[in-house]
Amino acid sequence: MVRVSGKGRCRKRGRSSYGPRSLFQTFCAVEERRHPHASELIFIDLRVTPEKPEACYTVHLVGLPHEYFEHSSRKAVPGRRREYETVPFPDAALNPAPTRICTEDQPEWGSCPWCAADYVTRRVFAVNCLDRADGRLKVLRKGITVFKAFAEWENEQEERGNPLPALGGPHAPDVTICARYDVKVVGNVRYEITFHSALSLITTEHADVIRAAGTPTPEEAEAIYQANPELRAFLVWFPSGFPLEKVFKPMPLACRGGLEK
Repeated sequence: MVRVSGKGRCRKRGRSSYGPRSLFQTFCAVEERRHPHASELIFIDLRVTPEKPEACYTVHLVGLPHEYFEHSSRKAVPGRRREYETVPFPDAALNPAPTRICTEDQPEWGSCPWCAADYVTRRVFAVNCLDRADGRLKVLRKGITVFKAFAEWENEQEERGNPLPALGGPHAPDVTICARYDVKVVGNVRYEITFHSALSLITTEHADVIRAAGTPTPEEAEAIYQANPELRAFLVWFPSGFPLEKVFKPMPLACRGGLEK
């Protein structure tokens, strides 16, 4: 159900022959299009540092994860393998966000200016989850390392013939995720993920918390069920929660009457 595969890759464009201004002028809309920020969301904070070397959470995943591609303000240094330099986004004055979400050349969003400008990209997943420590609905947002572990666990259960529909479903185990600071691994963080042996049920009180964060309209719910017919057998709260696909939308170039000189 987590569905982590090699498909849906960011369509990285070749290096453009345009100069910086002419390139971004091509993608610039006349009116400014702001990306909705996620300040109202509560995130599972797995950040670790030498001063805070460990962070652990026990959660119950809720619903399906939302997948997208994210560009950072870094570019590869030509001729130098695995070396990068920071290059501020050209719309930084209008959009202070530290990253940009790839449009993936979706027709409704158009060609991706960040791919065209060769900004570094990474694959990101976000999913609603209940924090067992305080009972609040939060968002787990991480790269493929964590979510690949979820998918591998689900695949293993399916191979064993265990009738567990999904980690984000109503009858699934809790998951404990620990991040530990480790200079020996990429990104200086090592993840340890433990799947509890017992099933953890979603109570009526939990369902109320999930629905309070957001409930799809009947039309939106029907679109979800048409794309995933097996979800009709799940409880009605399954597609509820923070509307991640609306929060983490593609981010076109933010403009106000063209790029400023």
